[in-house]
Amino acid sequence: MSFKPLIDVHYSEYMTRCEFLDELLSSQTELSVVFRYLIGRVKMHPEVELVLDFRNVNSISAYFVGQLMELRHHVIANNGSIRLIEMSRPVYEILLVSRVNHCFDIDFKEDFGMQFVEFAHKVSHEAQRQPEGWATRLRTMITESNLFDLSSPKKIAQLQKQMSKKRSDDHEPERRVG
Repeated sequence: MSFKPLIDVHYSEYMTRCEFLDELLSSQTELSVVFRYLIGRVKMHPEVELVLDFRNVNSISAYFVGQLMELRHHVIANNGSIRLIEMSRPVYEILLVSRVNHCFDIDFKEDFGMQFVEFAHKVSHEAQRQPEGWATRLRTMITESNLFDLSSPKKIAQLQKQMSKKRSDDHEPERRVG
């Protein structure tokens, strides 16, 4: 059985760049080690610029989203910054459905970036124009834009299932090992 690394990390005193090497980031055991390491770097180096590279990633789990938000909390508490780069459409869809996309500075893969910027501008304008009922209008705009693959009921159901599992995991008591 060969070991495949999950991340490749390069760092200097003021910047840590972490490239995720796997297409699917879902293993709680592996991810908890990765995020503990990254949180440790942030605590040891206040004001660090943390860059997370998603060029190889096609999917993330609800657990990953939760750990990413915890990492963000530590970065902010230590006066640092966090940036997500080379984001693909499927990964962004998960952040969008999780409603955490607005918490990060995100750079997209080239083919996706400009389309998204135009779409985000439309959504922002629509939300300011009529704040109530924005979720329904957002789904309609997503479907009409063809920018995200959320028009498929199966895809929506998968994302909703991931997010409801994340919410239920958040309310379970912590289990200790050992």
